[in-house]
Amino acid sequence: MKPLLLDFPTLFQTERLQVRKPFPGDGAEVYEAIQASLEDLVPWIPINAETEESAEEIVREAHGQ
Repeated sequence: MKPLLLDFPTLFQTERLQVRKPFPGDGAEVYEAIQASLEDLVPWIPINAETEESAEEIVREAHGQ
């Protein structure tokens, strides 16, 4: 089966943890997370969210895909 056709949950949740994809409006939190781990992320993720606004733009573009 093609990976694109697999149903994949949009949320994983336990008593202590919730993992979900970013949604529009999450730009500030995404920006903070990227900045806090920037040195470790640079080799792996080609995202450069230099401002909260650019992080929000990245989130909205990804959410629309």
